This record gives sequence, C-alpha cells and structure tokens, in this order.
Amino acid sequence: GQRKLLKRAGYQVTTCGTLAALSSLSAEPSIDLLLSDVGLDGATIEDVCQAHQTLSQLEGVPLVLYSGRERPALETLVASLRDQGYAVAGFICKSDSRQDVLAYVAKLLGPD
Repeated sequence: GQRKLLKRAGYQVTTCGTLAALSSLSAEPSIDLLLSDVGLDGATIEDVCQAHQTLSQLEGVPLVLYSGRERPALETLVASLRDQGYAVAGFICKSDSRQDVLAYVAKLLGPD
C-alpha cells in the first residue's frame, strides 16, 4: 500500500491503526504529514479530523485522506469536512498512480 510506497521513496513512516494509537503519537521524530484512511478502525473521519486539530504533536501537519472511494466522492467528503471547519489538505485515491502519490506528497512537504 501507501506505507510501502512512501518508505521505498525514502520517507520515514509510522502507522496508527486506531484513533488511540494516533492520539499517543510522540512528537519525536517530528511528523511531517498525516495520511489517514477514511475508514480508520473504530473512528469516524470527523474523529480523526478532531484529533488532527487538537493534538499538539500534529500542529501544522497537513492532513491527507486516503480511500478506495472514487475521486468525486472524496472531493465531496473533503469539501464537507472543510465546511465543518476541519483543515484537510486533500486526498489520495487508492486508484492514483504511484507517481501521482509521490508527486502529491512531495508538493505538500515542499523542498527539504
């Protein structure tokens, strides 16, 4: 999946399978990007967005949603979350090419 792709590209990747695991993330090493599956086990996407906004270790970290949903459905979801006041940077579809995913992540993170 995306974890392997990002690791192969040289990114350090930490996974969190639950909201509790996300909440217990340490700020060290620093977190540069939060890529969250829309279907995080035991949590709604709004729960993830709320954690993103309230956890100090995620302050200023872009939130990107990941899903197997089609692009129009994700566009609608992101727009709805933004309307609710959540800072969602964007999304990655499961169907996106590896090249597109890496280009998107690089664009969000900017130059080193």
